Amino acid sequence: MSKSNKISKQEVQKIAKLSKLKLSNEEIDLYSKQMNQIINYVSQLDSINTSNVSPLSNVIDNKNVIRDDNIQPSIDKSITLKNAPKSDEEFIYVPKIIRSK
Repeated sequence: MSKSNKISKQEVQKIAKLSKLKLSNEEIDLYSKQMNQIINYVSQLDSINTSNVSPLSNVIDNKNVIRDDNIQPSIDKSITLKNAPKSDEEFIYVPKIIRSK
């Protein structure tokens, strides 16, 4: 494995920070070692000759099964709004889930 592929402890710390994880020094050492083992293992694929292999995006040759859009009657809006925990004459109110810093 080349030096550029090695995951440093600083990179593990950066990943942890971006993931909002608090890691101990022992965990940083462990994860750096484990990530490097994974990269070493996967880098074995570099030694395989793939010049005669066609690129593919899916190993199973499935096609998308798409149906036509058919307009169908739906439940009446007044019934939907009546069953909602909180609504007005037009909309269903839902709790805010996005927080700002």
